[in-house]
Amino acid sequence: MANKQRSCSIMVFADYRQVYVHDASFDFAASAADWFDWTGTNAENRVAAAPGMLNICTARNVDVQVRIEVFDAEPPLDVEAWDQVVEAGIALSSGQLTVSSPLGENALSLAVDQGQYCSRVFFGGLHTLSDDGLLGQDHYLVQLWPGRFDGVAIRKRDLVSCGGFG
Repeated sequence: MANKQRSCSIMVFADYRQVYVHDASFDFAASAADWFDWTGTNAENRVAAAPGMLNICTARNVDVQVRIEVFDAEPPLDVEAWDQVVEAGIALSSGQLTVSSPLGENALSLAVDQGQYCSRVFFGGLHTLSDDGLLGQDHYLVQLWPGRFDGVAIRKRDLVSCGGFG
């Protein structure tokens, strides 16, 4: 049985409809740009992953609610109340998990044990947006637990992709 070790919520400005969940030591300049590419599979998944980084594509380009939950083991998977659920791996070598906008705004830092983690990103309220895309009830949950996960896997897919920046 998985025990929740810590949790917190943050309102973060999803600049260019993106929220970064990353290791505090992640080197943005030195990393490959795959985590920034919102075409093809990344757009369908709504999550782009790189070692030490999850780039989450949100439904709106405004402040959005993100909740982080850290467990000691894999929590039960319940997709019923969510529009999309995606799993990916993330390395947290510094022992500090950071949640921020692409500009570093609204940053939250959370102490975690160093190591490899599995993550599960939940997307809710994706179909609650106003016609202009500014209002809505979209919200996001990121669950993390120790373990190794390579690649990105969809556990529940929504029909709307993340494409169409502009």
